[in-house]
Amino acid sequence: MPLDGKIITAIFAAAREHGVDKEGVYDAIRIGFKKDSVRDLTRPEALSLIVGLRGGKNSPNFAPGRRKAMAGNGRKRSTAQTEFLINDAERQMLLDAAAALGWDASRLEAFCQRQIKKGAPCTMSEMNKVLWALKAIARRKA
Repeated sequence: MPLDGKIITAIFAAAREHGVDKEGVYDAIRIGFKKDSVRDLTRPEALSLIVGLRGGKNSPNFAPGRRKAMAGNGRKRSTAQTEFLINDAERQMLLDAAAALGWDASRLEAFCQRQIKKGAPCTMSEMNKVLWALKAIARRKA
């Protein structure tokens, strides 16, 4: 049975409440449920996504942002299966680091493709791989 509009609205409302953008919701769906669209979710999966976005007890193995990760369980007690999604501020951090090197968005995308085999990072581990490589390049140039 397809999801009704009220559940879809509730998903995006919960995301807005916790500072997760539309792309972050779709990343969470891909990582947590291995599906591509909100409409592909079953009703129990959609309700689990809402609980996860709100930070409830039954949240799946993802968190909607770095602040949530740090507040919930921190890095020391993080399990290997936990995937932390990046937010807009962290995406901007990558763009700023690339701009400091004189790179535009297309060059950053090509660099990400070489580093993580994707055009843009979605998780904190992917972002860290790209960011630390950019910092190393900046140190060598200085």
